[in-house]
Amino acid sequence: MSDDSGRIPPRAEPPAPDVDAPAAAAGEARGTVSDAGVLAIAGLLAGGVAAELARPIRELRERLAVIVDELDHHVARAKGPTPYSWEQVGVLRERVAEAYLMSRRAARLAGELAQAAGAAPEAMVAIDVNKTLDAALNLARYRVSAGCEVFADFGAVPVVRGAEGRLLLLCARLIIAAAEREPHAITLSSRRAADGVVVTIRHDGDPDAAWHAGQVAALASLAAAASATVEAIDGGWAIGLRTGA
Repeated sequence: MSDDSGRIPPRAEPPAPDVDAPAAAAGEARGTVSDAGVLAIAGLLAGGVAAELARPIRELRERLAVIVDELDHHVARAKGPTPYSWEQVGVLRERVAEAYLMSRRAARLAGELAQAAGAAPEAMVAIDVNKTLDAALNLARYRVSAGCEVFADFGAVPVVRGAEGRLLLLCARLIIAAAEREPHAITLSSRRAADGVVVTIRHDGDPDAAWHAGQVAALASLAAAASATVEAIDGGWAIGLRTGA
């Protein structure tokens, strides 16, 4: 077909295939699966943390009610500006201090859960490994039976880089997995490695190697999101973390 000038226009070439589209689609799918996995583990943690938070919050409410009641009685008995006796001030101070410590424990647990359950992709930051391990144990402790001892053997390790919330979630999930083997003891350790830090989570329960490897496969995307590696070892797992950017 010619245009008005009588010349035949060049044939339009078909659009080149977008070679990045399948990879992008696959990446989006992986992100969706990863987000779903994060939410599933966060939900597992939240169920127990809610019960753990209920007790200190209830006790905090009751202690504050006692403090308010005592102050109301003091005001009702006083016929004017009347100072508290030194003994009464001491008792009141102890009750306020107990309420404060309870609020700190509840705030810490809620804050750690919020950090672990964050849905948005995280930036790479400097991570205190031992602090993160301690937070993971605090979140997962409710799944550890009363008859199981937990040992923390934290070494002097360097700061690593990764996604802190995802690493917290990964460690907490592996502690829960260890508890599911009905062990008598769980041991968490951190050690300096040639290129970073190695964290191990071991237990003395059922040593089924295939089951341990299955946990690694199930948590592979979460480990990658945390910029960590995870592998099954005898009676547990090893998490590798790098110090570089």
